[in-house]
Amino acid sequence: MKRALWVLAAGLAACSDEAIVVTTGGETTCDRVCVVGESLCEGEKVKTCREDGKGCVTWSVRACEGDAVCKNGTCEAQEEACRDECPEMGALECTEDVAAFRKCSNFDDDECLEWSAPQPCASGCEAGQCVEACDDACTLGEAECEGAGVRTCQTGSDGCTEWGPVTACPGGKCSDGACVEACADACTMGESACEGAGVRMCRIGSDGCTEWGPVTACEYGCQGGACKSAPQATRYLGTRILSPMTPYVVQKMKEISGKNAARNDKSFIKVGDSHFAPGSVFMYCFSTSSPKHSGYNLNGLKVEDAVSAFQSSFDAFNRDSAVAVVGMTATWLMGNGRTKLDQELQTTNPRFAFYDYGTNDMGAYSTTTQYMATLEKYYNKVLDGLGVLMDGGTIPLLIGTGWRTDYASLGATQPKHYVTTFSAVSRGIAEYYQIPFYDLQLSHSDISGFGLGSDGVHHSAINYGCDFTSAGLAKGANRRNRYAIEMLARAWRALTLGSGATDDIIPFEGSGTHADPYLITSLPYTHMASTVGGEKKFNTYACRTTGEYGPERVYRLEVASSVKIRAFAASRTDVDVDIHLLKSLSKDASLACGNRWVEATLSPGTYYFVVDTCNNDGSNTSAGTYLFGVHLCDADDTACGASATGG
Repeated sequence: MKRALWVLAAGLAACSDEAIVVTTGGETTCDRVCVVGESLCEGEKVKTCREDGKGCVTWSVRACEGDAVCKNGTCEAQEEACRDECPEMGALECTEDVAAFRKCSNFDDDECLEWSAPQPCASGCEAGQCVEACDDACTLGEAECEGAGVRTCQTGSDGCTEWGPVTACPGGKCSDGACVEACADACTMGESACEGAGVRMCRIGSDGCTEWGPVTACEYGCQGGACKSAPQATRYLGTRILSPMTPYVVQKMKEISGKNAARNDKSFIKVGDSHFAPGSVFMYCFSTSSPKHSGYNLNGLKVEDAVSAFQSSFDAFNRDSAVAVVGMTATWLMGNGRTKLDQELQTTNPRFAFYDYGTNDMGAYSTTTQYMATLEKYYNKVLDGLGVLMDGGTIPLLIGTGWRTDYASLGATQPKHYVTTFSAVSRGIAEYYQIPFYDLQLSHSDISGFGLGSDGVHHSAINYGCDFTSAGLAKGANRRNRYAIEMLARAWRALTLGSGATDDIIPFEGSGTHADPYLITSLPYTHMASTVGGEKKFNTYACRTTGEYGPERVYRLEVASSVKIRAFAASRTDVDVDIHLLKSLSKDASLACGNRWVEATLSPGTYYFVVDTCNNDGSNTSAGTYLFGVHLCDADDTACGASATGG
């Protein structure tokens, strides 16, 4: 313990570090300089305040034992100093398996740095960071040809494989990833060529030169180095005497014949009225066993192969058909004539059937209403008759209604003015089924008197109808035989020989919707379709009071000059469609409405026809198949189109 130092100055005495002693009047006192029990650190020693027994306090100093150090006035065991585990704050590094990375920071209570837990990398780690994934472009060491050179697969800067640069081949040829000796190309890469009914492509051969590859079969044949697309239906334009013979027509004929493969491909029957009946000259002159063969002169028409084929079989040319009867109609055939039709089919076993009604069906009436009512009946019976033939494997060769000039005294309602309308029905049905059609009316339009005899109904003839010289073709029966035998020859060749189906497809235009109407591109126009699935946008029209809430189909006609037209819509008895003529595509712009037909004079502009289903509840109850047609009125038919009419 330090001793007290007495200092005699101004009556004071100083008591070193422990106390301050004051002498007054011979008495000595000490001022307290610390609080008893107080402790503090002095270096590595503990300094404690205590009394010295004389009324003064003093500091007592002691050293901490062992490894203890003074801390907060007491001796405490000395803690071991921490050490940084990583180099600097924010440093990054990859784990040993390069599958994760970790970061340097202070993650606990001490003052030192440590590594975080590993953070996985989906595609590996590089320089403390996850790297993006890449895909191999090839197999390491693989080689391939590139033009006239070769390139090898190598490892890219991202660690994935990639193709290296192209090394040109000395001989200018490469095959299977290796340079080969020079050779001659057989074709140009990318080139294709037809081989029979198939197609083959130009490819690189084993010697590095181009060669033709194997033939790939084409289901529908090959044309221009490419497989033909699936056959499509074709339009039957009213400006064509014989309907197109296309692959799709052939396909449909084959589907019909497939229903009875036992039918005789070299036999046909005649189904019709007096134009086919015994005593007529329809086709008889092609038979060498018929006296009507005299005067036979094809005049260069190339049909001898078909004529010979049918002569060598049943010789249907010379047969008096049980269903070719004077004065009969399509209605008779499906009534009293139905049994006779079955008998004729059984006797002749025909693959083909000439079908021609209409002359007697149209009658001679005094009103348009009568003609149009008969037209719809004719439409239904033709469908029935053709259905019997096709279901039995017999292909109909449909002939349109021919001219009539009798009953001229009837004026505007004489039969002549409805021939085009009745013929349109036959054309529309033939187009719908894609079966052969012969436009008899069109083929005779340029002959004096339409090639008719004095009665204005039956065709005139010379040399029994098989004289096809210019003199012969001025006669109606001769010209009819000329196109009928060509029609038969085309169908027979296409079906049995697989040849002749070379006509271009005439596409249908439009889909019948309000946004995309069917397009009437030429007149006369016919089209058989269905209102089922149509839109229901127009429910009422300004020109009628009944509801048209069922589905509808829309047609558009562009008129360049003023014309008079008749349009009609025929349907089955369980289908109820009406026809509407509109100046614009608005239900309030109707010019005429009719249950079966409308007539009007149209000035230049755009017009719409809407075939709409008649019902009041918006259901499809009365929707179904219909046949729509529109054509020009005969020039001498003064009543047709005189004003907007409908019925």
